[in-house]
Amino acid sequence: MHKIESNQYILFIDESGKSKLSDIGDNFLLSAVIIEKNLHFALSSFMISLKEKNHIPSHINIHSYDLFEKEKVDGIKLKIKEVNYFFEHFIHLIRGTQMKCILYEADKKPFIDRIIKKAKSKKVNEKAINTYLKNKGDHDILYEILTSRIILQFGKFLEEKNATGEVIVESRRQDDGAVLGGFICATERSKYYKNKNYQSYSKSAFNRITTLSFQNKKGGSFGLELSDIFAWAKWNSKGLKRKPKSKAKEGRINSRIEEIIKILIDNKVKTPEKVSITSSSAVGGFRVSEFINSLKEYRKN
Repeated sequence: MHKIESNQYILFIDESGKSKLSDIGDNFLLSAVIIEKNLHFALSSFMISLKEKNHIPSHINIHSYDLFEKEKVDGIKLKIKEVNYFFEHFIHLIRGTQMKCILYEADKKPFIDRIIKKAKSKKVNEKAINTYLKNKGDHDILYEILTSRIILQFGKFLEEKNATGEVIVESRRQDDGAVLGGFICATERSKYYKNKNYQSYSKSAFNRITTLSFQNKKGGSFGLELSDIFAWAKWNSKGLKRKPKSKAKEGRINSRIEEIIKILIDNKVKTPEKVSITSSSAVGGFRVSEFINSLKEYRKN
């Protein structure tokens, strides 16, 4: 593989699992991929051609759950051989792509436990607490904190490459505020006065990241498709979250997941980095403190 030298890179971010504290589940993954900008343009063009050859709508980003589990795109059922052919060529394309992969996993349980405890002490249901936290802007703090962590890593990467960069995130519409909050936090050096490394990464992120943008499903972005498939594969690698009735289909899905996991391992990502998020942590500690204070303030009287 040829080493690509460039002064412009793009960071793509996507997730798997449910990030909000009111959502079912105790954890979720945030996946990121860094690709050289000119290379990304070429790969996105190739993907359009590959989709068209396999009767896959080329005007929208593929989502791994739809294509590789449901074997449908945009509500259209695809032939198995078309999905298999597309996946085979997609795998070859990914293997030949020079990129940096990042996977983070957050544990929601300590936060959910605090909500349950507060609900019991105030003799209200948990939904009332979650609605209150949403109004305070604290219901999606884990997504915000992990985004900060990724932006800081991107700042470090850009400094090492003496490059500039852009950040592209798949829009979650009304929940995009968590990404924006994470970006602002990561580029505010005063948040990291206790950690010189993070201060340096934050400075680089502020100076070197030129753009933060949100794309909808029609963005035609290979990088978002890539971060999506990595998150999907890792999320399901210990067992499918939604098992199909057909054993044959289950075998196809698991085989696809195994291929993606091999690529992650080749890119030195064996398991997601489990991020410990406490009020004393260097990244996001102040947001955890705000969450705790919000709970304390609930019906203080």
